[in-house]
Amino acid sequence: MKKNRFNLFILLLAASFFIGCSSDDNGVETMDPPTPEGGGGEEMPPPETEATRFIINGIIDGAPTDANTVVVSDLTQGSVNVSTAQEGVFEGAFIAEINERLFSTLQTDFGFVEYRVDENGSVSEVARVVAQASNGNIVDLGNDQVLTFNAAYNPDGLVDYTIVDISTMTEVTTGQIAVPINDDALLWPNSIIPKDGKLLLNYIHADINSFANFDGIFTAVLNASTLEVEEIIEDARSATPGYNLSQDHFFDSNGDLYIGTTNSNYWGINENLPAGILRIRSGELEYDETYFFDVTSQINNEYFAGLAQLTDTKALIKVFRSDLIEQFADYSQKAVIEHWVVDVQTQTAEKLDIPLSLAPFADPVVLDDGNFGIVANTSEGSFIYIYDESTGSVQQGLEYEGIDFIRTITAIP
Repeated sequence: MKKNRFNLFILLLAASFFIGCSSDDNGVETMDPPTPEGGGGEEMPPPETEATRFIINGIIDGAPTDANTVVVSDLTQGSVNVSTAQEGVFEGAFIAEINERLFSTLQTDFGFVEYRVDENGSVSEVARVVAQASNGNIVDLGNDQVLTFNAAYNPDGLVDYTIVDISTMTEVTTGQIAVPINDDALLWPNSIIPKDGKLLLNYIHADINSFANFDGIFTAVLNASTLEVEEIIEDARSATPGYNLSQDHFFDSNGDLYIGTTNSNYWGINENLPAGILRIRSGELEYDETYFFDVTSQINNEYFAGLAQLTDTKALIKVFRSDLIEQFADYSQKAVIEHWVVDVQTQTAEKLDIPLSLAPFADPVVLDDGNFGIVANTSEGSFIYIYDESTGSVQQGLEYEGIDFIRTITAIP
C-alpha cells in the first residue's frame, strides 16, 4: 500500500473504506451489501431480470421470403395475430445467433444478413454481404469468422462456400470444397461441424439416377484452414449423417459429439438401414465403434429428422408416421410428424403429448424457467407447446393466428 507515501488524512480515509469491505475467496475486495432499513441483516432481493424475447416467423401461402415476424416474451399462453406482424423483414428461412447477434441466409438470392431487434420489437436489417449460402447453413468458426455454404446436389462432389468476417460484414474468401465421390453419384452437404481443430462435413452420397443414399455413413474431415479434405470417415450401421433443415448434432459436457442420421425416404431415401445416432468421442475423429443408438427400433420402426439438444443427454427429434404418408408431398404438406425425446445415454425414446404436426422443423427454444418451447403446426393451428423436461409434461402455449405455419422461433440475445 506504500504507507510511507500517504499522510494521516489519507490513512484515515483508507481505514474507513476498508471497514466496509470484505474479501472473497480469491482475495478480491468486494463491498459488503447494505443492510435494509429496519435492521435484521436481511439481504436485499436480487434485481429483476428482463424477460427473454423471441422472434417468431410465420408463413402464408408457402412464401418463405415473405415471413410475417412477431416479437413476444410470453410463449406459455395467449395468442398473437398476423395482423400485428412485420411483413417481409426476414428474407431467409432460418436465424442463427452468434456472439449475441442475429444472422440469416437469404432463401432466394445468395446472401448473408445481420438483423437487429429494438426495444419496441421492431426488426431491421443491419448489413448484408453476398455469400454462397442457403437453408440456414451457417457455421461459427470463431474469431468473428463465419462459414456459409450452399446446400444443393452436385455431381462433381463440390460444395460452394463463403467465409465472412462478421466484425466488418465483409467477405474473407469464397471457394469450393472438393469431396471425392463415386462415379455416377451425387453429393448433398448436410452440415459442417467444427471439432478438435478440424471441420466435419456430413453429406448425402447418393446414386445419380435414384437420388437414394448409398448404404453407410460418409463424413469428410476438412483442414480448418484450407478446407481441403484430409480423409473420409465411414460407418456401415446407418446412412445419411446430419440434416440440412434443422439442428442435427450436439456436444455433451464431455465434448463427445452425437450426430443423428436421416435416411428416411423423405431425405436420405434409404430405409434399408435403421436411423440412429452415432458418437465421435472428444479428441477423436472416428465414429465410436462401441456406440450406436438404433432409434428406429425405439420409435415404432419409423424414421426421423433433426437432433435438437435439450439437456446434456437428451434431444428432440421429429418422427415421420409412415402409415399417414401416401405420396412424397405428404412429408411436407400433411400433419405426419410426431415429437419424441431421445436420451443418448440410456438409448431410450419417449413420445411427447403433442398433436401431429407438419413441416418445417423449427428447433426448440429455452424459456427463462428452464422449460422448452416447441413449435407444432397442427390441424388446429400453429402453436408453441411448453415442455417440462423434469416431469415430461407438455402444455399448449401461445398460438400464432392467421398463418399457415410457423417457420422459425429464435431467442433474442
